[in-house]
Amino acid sequence: MISTDQKTLVGLLVRTKVGRLLLLALLLGLLFVLASILASRRSAAAPGPLASEAGRPGEPGGRDGDLPPSPTGISETLTLGQKYDSLISRYGGDLTSTRTDLEATRKELENLRASMKAERSAQEKEKQQLGDYLRQLKEGLSQSAPSSPLPAATSGDPRASSPAPPGSGAGETRGLHALDLGPAAARKPDRGPRIVRIPAAAGGRATLLNGVFAPVTGEPSPVRLRLDAAILGPSHARIGLQNAFLLGKASGDPNSCRVSVQIERFSTVKETGEALETKALGYVVADDGLEGIPGSYEWRAWELAPLALGTGALQGLSGALAQSQTTTTLNPLGGSTSVLTGDSLKLAGYQAAGGASGKLGDIVAERMKEIRPAVSTGAGRKVTVVFLDGLTLEGLSTQEIDEAKNDDPFRGLDGPR
Repeated sequence: MISTDQKTLVGLLVRTKVGRLLLLALLLGLLFVLASILASRRSAAAPGPLASEAGRPGEPGGRDGDLPPSPTGISETLTLGQKYDSLISRYGGDLTSTRTDLEATRKELENLRASMKAERSAQEKEKQQLGDYLRQLKEGLSQSAPSSPLPAATSGDPRASSPAPPGSGAGETRGLHALDLGPAAARKPDRGPRIVRIPAAAGGRATLLNGVFAPVTGEPSPVRLRLDAAILGPSHARIGLQNAFLLGKASGDPNSCRVSVQIERFSTVKETGEALETKALGYVVADDGLEGIPGSYEWRAWELAPLALGTGALQGLSGALAQSQTTTTLNPLGGSTSVLTGDSLKLAGYQAAGGASGKLGDIVAERMKEIRPAVSTGAGRKVTVVFLDGLTLEGLSTQEIDEAKNDDPFRGLDGPR
């Protein structure tokens, strides 16, 4: 039987807030005590045989390559994961390096096999060529052998002058015979026709066939030159290519007032009428020994300067006269107001004149932009062409140059090449 005091205490614990908190705290304490008891019993009953046999990685009984024991905490779990990562990275790197070495070895074996195959095929080919040569040599020796034996030497031996018995095969060729092949004729290797080549730094006198306005900026202008004499090369060599044509690009130099010409093409015609042309690279030297051709600086903008000045003055005068027909007043707020105080027709005429002069000034400005400065020079200038790179004339041999026309002024001047 529950007494009245116990009922009152239970009711107080259940009904009041403080009582309920006390009951909850008591319940949580009991649960914590039970959990501690269960955890201690489980840890005491779970000694792993794997851990006792393998040992720790740092202990004498354990090995670095063996797997670590089962983790018992967060720190041991992290250590185990790092251990596995290190093992995987180490053995993975070893496998990758081994695979790379195997691939390199396989490629070397393939290259060695290919080289051995090529060497074997070359040896077979050389062996076949040697066999063919020996066979031809045997056939030549058999064809050049004499049909009768050599006469016997009369050295006092009676057997040498006695006739051969019948059936002894005296008419047959026996033994070794000497073959007189005669002195070997000296043969010169046939190199074929020698092609004409103009060496680098060679040059020749030429004439400028057309005048030019060489622009200072922009695309260069084309020019044409003609060789007047043979080309002089190193070691006093002469190449008879007079009357050949050259094409170049001319650009102006405003600082020195000279026209710089860069050689681009070379063309000539053979005695048979065959035309030859090829690329070339060179420059032009004037009679004063300086690179380029003397000229005069040209800039046609000075011709438009008076017109530009007149249009500007007319535009300014028209604006001033138009301003005189109006009155400008300033208000207190900083603005301005123009009021017509003069003749409206005069104002309109002045404004029209100012607009027309402005348009004319714009046209003059555009025209001045189109005018480019240039350096001009006339035709007929005597210059020297110098080749920067060697030039090979395919299809023209040195023999064709030696067999020049009789009226060639440089015939016979070329030394032996």
